[in-house]
Amino acid sequence: MNKIVFFGGGQMALGMLKGLICDEILPAENIVVCEKVAERRSFLEETLGVKAMEDASPELAGADMAVIAVNPWQITSVTEMMKGKLEKETIVLSIASGSPIKLLEDELGSDKKIVRVLPNTMIEVKTGYSAVVSNDNITEDDTEIINQFVSVLGQVMYIEEDMFQTFAAYSGPGPMWAFKFIEAMIDAGVNSGFTREDSRKMTLMNVKGAAEVLLATGEHPAARVDQMTSPGGLTIEGIKILEEQGFGGVIMDSVEAAVKKGNSV
Repeated sequence: MNKIVFFGGGQMALGMLKGLICDEILPAENIVVCEKVAERRSFLEETLGVKAMEDASPELAGADMAVIAVNPWQITSVTEMMKGKLEKETIVLSIASGSPIKLLEDELGSDKKIVRVLPNTMIEVKTGYSAVVSNDNITEDDTEIINQFVSVLGQVMYIEEDMFQTFAAYSGPGPMWAFKFIEAMIDAGVNSGFTREDSRKMTLMNVKGAAEVLLATGEHPAARVDQMTSPGGLTIEGIKILEEQGFGGVIMDSVEAAVKKGNSV
């Protein structure tokens, strides 16, 4: 990539900008940010060294990508700025919620290269998936550029657009379920007599280790649980209570509620 123009300089855009620069995907001088708030423009220029402007639409000339990173109610104002200045080969990548491909095509033209991204919520550690969907104008070369860009957020998963809201409800708040489990395990450790600090350390390493083992081996979690369970042992005693309390069902019901909510909006 040679040049990117951001429309919007909020927190999610800031995370992307930092990733692009720190990962040396693009130098700061090749990035332009369209930002309406003067104080924010000054912050972006002083902190990152990017060029920040109130109207960056003239900078679309020669841009490899234009990123829409605004609130849903601001999308139309951004597309109005782009009209007549957006080149056919420029990839338009939107992280704005509520901006389906069809909406952007109607606004900018069905001949334009349109991509919709639902960003990973764990951007600070670059662990977690961002969902990507694109229109038929995206080529293999474009896909390489998109992957390079989205990789600053973490991992990339291409899905169908009709699964976007489900992804938002399942993967977006996904860390919450992990955080709640970790919280409960730390409290259980304290209840068992460990200090909160020691309980936290053990819990975090166990969760991290379990994830790394499954990623490395490709095994089903049940296989690992089976390996850890000996007749009349400690593990089976703990499993018995989880089964009696419907642990798996509670998690599934919780996720189902979030997915239903996500697909109702």
